[in-house]
Amino acid sequence: RAHCLVQCKHTQDKGHQDMEDITRKIALLLAKAEDKGCTAEEAEAFYAKAQALASKYQIDAEMIRQRRGDIAPDDKMGSEFHEVPAMYEQAHIALWAEIAKANDVHIFIKPGKPKKICITGYKSDREVVKMLVVSLQIHVLREARAASKAAGGDYYFRRSFIMAFARRIGDRVREQRLNALNTHKSDTGSDMLPALVNKAELAKKAAFAEFDLRSGRARSLKGNSSGAEQGRAAADRADIGNTRIGGSGRAIGGGS
Repeated sequence: RAHCLVQCKHTQDKGHQDMEDITRKIALLLAKAEDKGCTAEEAEAFYAKAQALASKYQIDAEMIRQRRGDIAPDDKMGSEFHEVPAMYEQAHIALWAEIAKANDVHIFIKPGKPKKICITGYKSDREVVKMLVVSLQIHVLREARAASKAAGGDYYFRRSFIMAFARRIGDRVREQRLNALNTHKSDTGSDMLPALVNKAELAKKAAFAEFDLRSGRARSLKGNSSGAEQGRAAADRADIGNTRIGGSGRAIGGGS
């Protein structure tokens, strides 16, 4: 029994160290994406690599969680609130929602001034979502302003740009996760998709239980088709898993 306790503690400590290591690597990638000298194509590639790292960690973490319990003592299910910027409010909410959905985190909006977003999920998943969203906000605002200036766009152009970017980048990061799942299944013969779907459902149930939530209907927003088209194009520049940087010939999402 003593040997089992030591072994389990070693597994938990290793999981905690791995989580910190992955978080640090993701933060470095996002810092590169936010650099003003980084092109849009390079930034998208860094985001793809960041999500690839997150997806691999989440798959490995869930395997350990299933076999031995929580991967780390502090990686517990929980909730936290974040204020939504008043400017392009609904577009920012869409960005939070897309990234949360791709990382097994449930999200709901708390009304008021300012509005707040509540994210519920395992701590490691919430950390990934927060890092990606904050960095993507910096990136997409910069792109939206540049595109708007070039096109003579207005507020609705910029909001449509950010909204379309959020939805398309959500599709792209989900593709990245699916690639990670397929690779894992090919390498190990283990299909982890049901486990991750269950993890997302656990996050939803936790949020509904903690806050007594009820399903609602989203309202439609006035948009700008040109802004939306350019926002989708900006997100599509992320050639997930294949984007190459600096002509090195190596995919940013590929192995070393």
